[in-house]
Amino acid sequence: MAKKINRKDSKNRVLRQGEYARADGGYEYRWTDKNGQRHSRYRKNLADLRELEDQIYLDILEGISTEGYKLTLDDIFTKWIQVKRGLKEVTKNKYIHDYHKYIQPTLGGRSVDSVKISDIRAFYNDLYEVRKFTVGTIGTIHRVLHQVLEFAVDDDLIRKNPAKKALKEFTSATKDEPVTRKAMTIEEQDLFEDFIENSQRYNRWQPLFTVMLWTGLRAGEVSALRWDDVDFEKNMITVTLNLIYVGDEQLKNNRSVITTPKSAASVRTIPMLPNVRAALLREQKIQKLMGEKCTETIDGYTNFIFLTRNGGPKHVWGINDALSNIVKACNTEVMAKWDEESNGNGDPPVTLPDLTCHWLRHTFATRCCESRMDPKAIQGILGHADYETTMDVYVESTEQMKKAEVIYLEQYFSKRRGGENAESSGQEPQNDANESVAQKA
Repeated sequence: MAKKINRKDSKNRVLRQGEYARADGGYEYRWTDKNGQRHSRYRKNLADLRELEDQIYLDILEGISTEGYKLTLDDIFTKWIQVKRGLKEVTKNKYIHDYHKYIQPTLGGRSVDSVKISDIRAFYNDLYEVRKFTVGTIGTIHRVLHQVLEFAVDDDLIRKNPAKKALKEFTSATKDEPVTRKAMTIEEQDLFEDFIENSQRYNRWQPLFTVMLWTGLRAGEVSALRWDDVDFEKNMITVTLNLIYVGDEQLKNNRSVITTPKSAASVRTIPMLPNVRAALLREQKIQKLMGEKCTETIDGYTNFIFLTRNGGPKHVWGINDALSNIVKACNTEVMAKWDEESNGNGDPPVTLPDLTCHWLRHTFATRCCESRMDPKAIQGILGHADYETTMDVYVESTEQMKKAEVIYLEQYFSKRRGGENAESSGQEPQNDANESVAQKA
């Protein structure tokens, strides 16, 4: 009978069945599953390998598939997005975009069983601290990652979802840092509108941006807006469509698609303010004079209002590109004028922030709040699906208004105190003097 020989590593440690010491100093564990498929896993040291062996043994006992040891997160995402149902095409393509742009470069190539909660925490921290993503944006990325990993749990590829508590812990750690939505101040909005109105180069964008600034339409909604949706007699705009640009899982074969708006509440009618009506009539007149007309039909819809040179509807990236160029041109002009007039001395003038389409929508919402419009009316105009979203905007705006009003109150009492001091010194307060002059006149 042959004598059994125990294999040992370079440190004279006896290796178990299935364990192998590699030439690079690492260790490998090999096993065959119940279906006859061979598997192997590698670790740099023996202690880590044996911890992995215990995990594999426990997985086998609990029915966790060994496929999880070789399938990557990319593999799971591809399978998940193929079988996922009940999503609007716009939502599905947003998931695809977010996964490929943000998750795949960091975690996509990892075997799904090797993704730990510490990896996800590090991923979110990097997005927040290095790439300067907002908590809200990280939340949308988390929504995709969590669903993909939950799909792996349901398929018995992993025991638990490592993303389950990751976002809660992350948001808890950053809860003292408020998430501020971006809106232009009144001074910035005045500058933006005046610049477009008087710019020979960008004046053609004036009707579109007036509509966006004074209706709160989403970019996809304004892109899909048709002349059929505008009732000049009743001064109403009906919002029923959304225009998006979609592609396959590799972001190829891109095409325009008409969908219904974001939610049922997004199907709505919006009263036209006089400047919105004037902007649309102006657009209509220019198109007639220039011989411009819509030449594109998308999913059976045509007669779009805001057109490209090719006669198709403008898309969000084109609008955002225009905003970026307008900001640069406007700020360059403002700073040049300031340098010329003041030689760079004194407080710098108001300039525009880095605008996007959503800035315009939130700017409109902020102006509504500043005017003391009823939140329920704002909800209906903006097409918010839930009241909380509107109230978040409303509370944020009213908080800013309260701060401004308290500052005004402080300035008022400062003037009053100044006036009392003037009276005690025998001098007439400036405001009272002006009032006296006015009365005499």
